[in-house]
Amino acid sequence: MSSTLETGRLRIRMYRVGFGECFLVSLPEDNRHRHLLVDCGVHQRGNLNQMARVVADVRTESGDHLDAVIVTHAHQDHISGFGTEADAFAQVTVDEIWMPWTEDPSDSQALRLRAKQLALARQLRAHLKHLKRLTPSTDALLENAVGFSLASNAESMRVARGGFKGTQNVRYLEAGDRLTRASGIAALNVQVLGPSRDESALRRMDPPAGQRWLGGAASSGDYTVQPFARQEQSRKQFHASNRRRFGNAGTAVALTHQEERELQGAAVASDSLALKLDSVLNNTSLVLLLRYRGAVMLFPGDAQWGSWENWLTKQGADALLGEITFLKVGHHGSHNATPRTLLAKLSHPEISAMISTQDEPWDSIPKGNLVADLTRHCKRRVARSDSIKLGSGPYVAGPTRLPRAFKRGEFWIDYQKDL
Repeated sequence: MSSTLETGRLRIRMYRVGFGECFLVSLPEDNRHRHLLVDCGVHQRGNLNQMARVVADVRTESGDHLDAVIVTHAHQDHISGFGTEADAFAQVTVDEIWMPWTEDPSDSQALRLRAKQLALARQLRAHLKHLKRLTPSTDALLENAVGFSLASNAESMRVARGGFKGTQNVRYLEAGDRLTRASGIAALNVQVLGPSRDESALRRMDPPAGQRWLGGAASSGDYTVQPFARQEQSRKQFHASNRRRFGNAGTAVALTHQEERELQGAAVASDSLALKLDSVLNNTSLVLLLRYRGAVMLFPGDAQWGSWENWLTKQGADALLGEITFLKVGHHGSHNATPRTLLAKLSHPEISAMISTQDEPWDSIPKGNLVADLTRHCKRRVARSDSIKLGSGPYVAGPTRLPRAFKRGEFWIDYQKDL
């Protein structure tokens, strides 16, 4: 099997992995293409068992050479493929790796933030399992944060940081950074819009009322978890078996006694702690604006309101949005990852969008009226990964006919543009 790339054509390939994301961006340069891999993961509960085929196709299309691997954030549904397909990735030459600053092992703020998140996710899951109060939806959130099944998130991140052929330059990026001639690609300029260093922004998950996608038809409910009851069990008992494991997140960071008490109290008292943890991790997503020969592509990862607000309210944001020709829709089309006002400001006449999505394990994703409004605004130039039929299953929710900018493959959809 050989590459199907056409000379002079930009192509963004969205793979159908299930509930997860994997995009291969191929940029034409002279008589060849340069390749960026944006995420490679699937959630264990929404896994369609396509990852080996996907990575094999990435290798074929790139000729086993990726100019950059972009890891937007450390959720299972964005990184698990690096762990499960580690042997295949070991055969791929990678020049650069881009990750958010929150994954920098030499950054003290990042280490402390990550240690708290992982420790709390592990403890919360163990606590709820012990009490037999671990609902499927809450377990799915905690699975995404840690990776109890498939490859662990720690193993997936180990591969993503350098489990490739050759030597890689690893860049940890934050809001405000700019890359010129990114990864040695002459015409590629990158503007980093997120994540912010402001931890209060990371905690702002839900948009204000005017920015929310409310109502809508089937598959449009809010992205929620079943609340679990407040427990009267003593905090001592809660952590007796694992008290010293706080901070055991692949780092040497230890939490203070005060921070440990805060985590214990939150785990016992909060009815929505798992969802809050999931949302904070989403807000650590890299938000990248890629400019290449007139094409302007926005890849926001799973960023939620705190990340969007950090740059949407700044001078020049409206003009920037008006330049965008391609949008990767955030967080699989959930209700809290695409501000309502964004659509009106995406004013480029060729604006097109892709959504990597499916309604398993969360039937509230994608948000029905968000998808409908986006489709109208983009004059139907929207493609959903779940419009691809794979053998005898699974259920296909997206449209069977694709607009002109897209082309359907065996387990992928391509967005194409001549440059």
